[in-house]
Amino acid sequence: MSAAAKKRWYNKVRRRCLFYGLGLRYLGMPKNYRAVEIVHPSGYVLYADRATDERPLDINWRRIYEEMIKDYPQAIK
Repeated sequence: MSAAAKKRWYNKVRRRCLFYGLGLRYLGMPKNYRAVEIVHPSGYVLYADRATDERPLDINWRRIYEEMIKDYPQAIK
């Protein structure tokens, strides 16, 4: 996935998190994240993408977004 496509899907996830009050938590150091989690305000992890080996995580924002829209439908303004 190109950098522009990753940024597009990241922005969709970020906007949905802001609208519903969900938190975005990164585990690890910048440029070497081990996991990214979407967290409910009560502390429960709703969605996550985790690395399975020692290589940095390649976050699949599209997959996370597609999982989110099932439980958090399109926001109507």
